[in-house]
Amino acid sequence: MNLFQKRYIPNYLSFLRLLLVPVYLWIFFAVSKPLSAVVLIVCALTDALDGHLARKNGWITDLGKLLDPLADKLASMGALVALSMAELLPWWITSLAILKEVVMIVGAAFILGKKKIVVASVWYGKLATVLFYVVVLALHFFPTMHPVLMTVLHWTLFLSMAGAALLYLFHYVRNLPEKENA
Repeated sequence: MNLFQKRYIPNYLSFLRLLLVPVYLWIFFAVSKPLSAVVLIVCALTDALDGHLARKNGWITDLGKLLDPLADKLASMGALVALSMAELLPWWITSLAILKEVVMIVGAAFILGKKKIVVASVWYGKLATVLFYVVVLALHFFPTMHPVLMTVLHWTLFLSMAGAALLYLFHYVRNLPEKENA
């Protein structure tokens, strides 16, 4: 098998995101929050690019189905933990976000195992991701913003994540095939 085929480019981009997580954390804590935000922007761009390339060209692989969401979750959770450690984001939001991701991973694995349905992203998940990056990047670039604006951003992040999680739950519960009679 030739690993240098074009069809593996999305996997390479996901792997790059995995490698960027510790780079992001090091830059965040040791160098500069705005510079670490640039690493997050690269993560967001590679996420969008790998998904686009995989769907457009039919380059979807089993490895990519695992690697892409893993890279996304590690990058986003790394950013939330870093922001909470820097006291730019309340720990309760980070804790709930981590709990939400664990529940979604377990739920997706259950659905895949029982029903052979791959849980795909939909528009509200993509919107929550965009809002995530807007809020997180604002916290990186403007850590001393007015407390009221900071609170608005915190609630925007929380409500977008919670709303997307609930919509995913309703969507997949409603669309699960009926139990087969044996």
